[in-house]
Amino acid sequence: MLVRMEDATSQPARPARLSPRHRRWLRRTAWTLLACYLGYLALGNVYLNTALGPWSINRKPEKFTMQWGRGLTWWPGEVVLWDVSMRGHVGRTVWSLQSRRTSGHISVFGVLGKQLYVPRVRATDVTGSVERVADEIPPPPQRPGGWLLNFPSITSDSVRGGRFNRLVLTGQGKARVGFSKRLRGGPAELLESTAHFDAARLAQGDTAFLQDAALDARFAMTPVTYAQARGVEKLRYMRIGVTVDGDTPALSARQDDSGELQLQLQPGQGHVQGTLAMERAALKSGGALSWRMPVTITDRGGQLHRSTLAAQLAVDQDLHLKADMPAQVEGVLALSADVHADGTGIPLKNMRSLLPRTSGRVAGQWQFSSLKWVTALFVHVPWLTLDGSGRVEGDITLDHGVLQPGSRLAVPRVQARADVLGQRVTGSGRAHAQLEADKAGRARSRVDVALSQYSVAALDDLKRPYIRGNDLRLYTRTDPDLAKARMSLQAQAEFTDAQVPDLRAYNRFLPNDHLRFDGGAGTLSGQLALDAAGNAGNGRVRIAGRGAQVHAAGLALRSDVDIDLKLQRADLQRQRFHIGGSKLALSNVSFAQPGNAGSGWWAQASLPRAQLDVTDQRLAVDGRVSTRMKDVGFLLDLFSQDSDYPQWMVKLVDVGTVQASARVRWQRKDLVVEDIDASNDRFDLVGRFRLRGDDKAQGDLYARWGVLGAAVELRQGEHQFHLLGAKRWYQAQPPYLE
Repeated sequence: MLVRMEDATSQPARPARLSPRHRRWLRRTAWTLLACYLGYLALGNVYLNTALGPWSINRKPEKFTMQWGRGLTWWPGEVVLWDVSMRGHVGRTVWSLQSRRTSGHISVFGVLGKQLYVPRVRATDVTGSVERVADEIPPPPQRPGGWLLNFPSITSDSVRGGRFNRLVLTGQGKARVGFSKRLRGGPAELLESTAHFDAARLAQGDTAFLQDAALDARFAMTPVTYAQARGVEKLRYMRIGVTVDGDTPALSARQDDSGELQLQLQPGQGHVQGTLAMERAALKSGGALSWRMPVTITDRGGQLHRSTLAAQLAVDQDLHLKADMPAQVEGVLALSADVHADGTGIPLKNMRSLLPRTSGRVAGQWQFSSLKWVTALFVHVPWLTLDGSGRVEGDITLDHGVLQPGSRLAVPRVQARADVLGQRVTGSGRAHAQLEADKAGRARSRVDVALSQYSVAALDDLKRPYIRGNDLRLYTRTDPDLAKARMSLQAQAEFTDAQVPDLRAYNRFLPNDHLRFDGGAGTLSGQLALDAAGNAGNGRVRIAGRGAQVHAAGLALRSDVDIDLKLQRADLQRQRFHIGGSKLALSNVSFAQPGNAGSGWWAQASLPRAQLDVTDQRLAVDGRVSTRMKDVGFLLDLFSQDSDYPQWMVKLVDVGTVQASARVRWQRKDLVVEDIDASNDRFDLVGRFRLRGDDKAQGDLYARWGVLGAAVELRQGEHQFHLLGAKRWYQAQPPYLE
């Protein structure tokens, strides 16, 4: 019995076998998992390799598109795409990215929480571009519930370059970028990111600004929404660090026979090196950048001059900039600059805000591709611009943005543009700017522009200039404190005998066609005081025309015209001017149709009290007019050119010089002459006359010679005489103007 028990206990234990039920459950589970995996492989790869994938992603192609050549997924969330191309449009910025191969992992569980979480992305052969466009697509307003895009690590060891507008960067680069973005107007964040380039080349077209360079960049941005910051304003939320060490081009300058300098960048032995860091739109202390560029100048005599331009930027508690290029013997380029700005903040939009912080001295002569800064520095008014390129000679000293005595600039050849009184003046000449003392001993910043050739065109019709001249001068005076320059501006324009080939060009400014030019040529001269907006304050304008064809209140005539317009005590805000003292002279007048006024008629008018208004560049005149006329024939012809006046009136037409006065209102559709009072030693004449829109003339006239009197009633161009009770009839007619 004992033996049997020992045998039983000495046998090894056999493993328990699964029941048939358990085995069936395991097989089903394995087959289910395999089926799910195979289903994922099929559906995932069908999604990636048919139009279904792009269709589901590119639902708003005007804002975002993504395309790829082929794709592969072998595990849930693991994706590989080849020949990837993406494009986005936000605001006025269009960006694009291209990659030969992109792989990454997408968190499937993150989708359940409305989050596209991609913990890692790796791309090869990456290129990209960013450019500004005219069409704007504003981002949507901020709303709750937007998806979160979270890409903490996008890496590439083969970044080939990129383009920003016309600037192209190429080289051997690598980068690591991380970002997150909450859709529906939520914040965007740029995580700590880096980029490095070897053999970098930065160029625009065929011109390389940087080559064979090593570039390192570090950048990040705290969360910010579009409503909080747009465009460059996002720099207030960013940290950026850049290290550069590379070659830059040389400068070649050739002076032509006229003295103009032709500048061209060429491959050379220039070099730039340094490190700068910026945080919240301010450079960080310790940054430094140095640049050296060889310069070769060929003067008009063919002589070659060699020099070197060297510049250094240093950052501590302030910004320090030094630049130097020694003058050559009889050379044409030179520079010596030593300036500093208080603090390290960088203006993001208005660079003029840097001026009150800036002190130092800049001297020399240089060819600038744009001369707009010359007027911006000395006067800063929007209506005066120096266009194009040109050579500038000068010596400027600033003390916290205030020009110091001795500061001066000269531009021997300049293209200038001035937009004044709704007109654009363009021409060529010279400019000179300096700081001087006025009669009271106060320092004043001065810019003088003399144009030897110029033309004038209306701002709404720039293709058809109507004035050409060869002697125009613009004088400006401002406070030397550049921050106050615009508010303290005093400006004056002077021009003499400018040619007006067709006097009809003036008709666009006249209130209506009841008094207009129908032909002829003339000249224009004047002196005008201008304000900071380019409006006239006071001054004098003279228009002269010989053999001008004039249409006056229904009468066609040819005459020599001389208008002397005086502007005084202007209400600039309402564009209203007092023009008392202005004069108008007509001489050698001949009429197209026979009437009571004969050839050789003349008139001289003055405006003792009158007002001129400007509305949409159309003039309006209201005031008193005093006139000397050869005879009264013109007044009679206003009411009738027929010979049916009483004989005694016809005989009195040319009996002597007439003194006349009236009130004139000429505006919009109306021409009204009220309170006409004309007389000489033998007769008196009173009346009123009106033209409204396209209606025919109407008016009332009463003439008296001794005991004889007659009245004329003009209605819709038809006249009727009143001989009995003429004075009572006239006095009973209502006036046109109260």
